[in-house]
Amino acid sequence: LTRLEVTETFAGIALPGHLHTKESLQFATTFPFRDTDVVIVTYPKSGERSERWGQSLETPSLPQR
Repeated sequence: LTRLEVTETFAGIALPGHLHTKESLQFATTFPFRDTDVVIVTYPKSGERSERWGQSLETPSLPQR
């Protein structure tokens, strides 16, 4: 089977195997986020306009250190 044909089940939710592995999902649950971290999330392949919109948010809105 290719990863496109595989699903990974995590916390009772079936996720596409071509985007996730058991290892990546485990890593996500134990990642040490800090209180000052900013996480920007969009759906995969949500469109060219959405991607540009997300990229335009990233740099200008974050405080400079």
